[in-house]
Amino acid sequence: MAQLQTQTNQGAAEFNLPKMNIYTFAQENGGKTVANAFVHTGLFKYNGIRVVEGSNGKFISMPSQKSNQTGEDGRPVYYDRFYPASKEARQALTDAIVAKVEGKESEKVDLDMYSKDEIQIEINMNKDENGNATVKNGILATVKVTTPLMVHPWIQVRENPKEADDYFLSFPAYKTNKQDENGKDIYNRYFEPFNGAAKDFLNKIIFEALQKEIEG
Repeated sequence: MAQLQTQTNQGAAEFNLPKMNIYTFAQENGGKTVANAFVHTGLFKYNGIRVVEGSNGKFISMPSQKSNQTGEDGRPVYYDRFYPASKEARQALTDAIVAKVEGKESEKVDLDMYSKDEIQIEINMNKDENGNATVKNGILATVKVTTPLMVHPWIQVRENPKEADDYFLSFPAYKTNKQDENGKDIYNRYFEPFNGAAKDFLNKIIFEALQKEIEG
């Protein structure tokens, strides 16, 4: 982990920013959005982070989706598909991405995964009227994974429709404006495991937590 000094409203704070590779693409005619960023860490890779030019300088905006709720002003409420785990994490990530946009950081680094002890897992299990775990609309549970850098909500544990008692992790996705060769819509994930090793690691720790939840 690389040490990065950040500034908060309370003064200086240290945050262990994980090693990451950042890819940015200038956004022309995007209004206040000056670039899009893709971030790869050893555990997750993230799509659709926007770099916005504000009155106090550049800041990052996470991809969001409209909910079914409305605020006090009557406008739809949006929620971030993933978001920094703390103010310090947000500032550190902002500094790193803005530096990349401004051409100050370009070195590619080898990525490390978080250890199991650095990850928090919250399980929201679907249950029947007797309190037993059950599948509803193909979903056994919804999972939130929190690392020191980012919060990852809305991961689903889904039932394999082709094989009994088989489940897999499904990561939130959005529909693009593209279609495949069969004319079907193409979806991109907001975030997903960085590689096969990260996928296996996430499967292991999430299904271990899920089993404990089922056993009570």
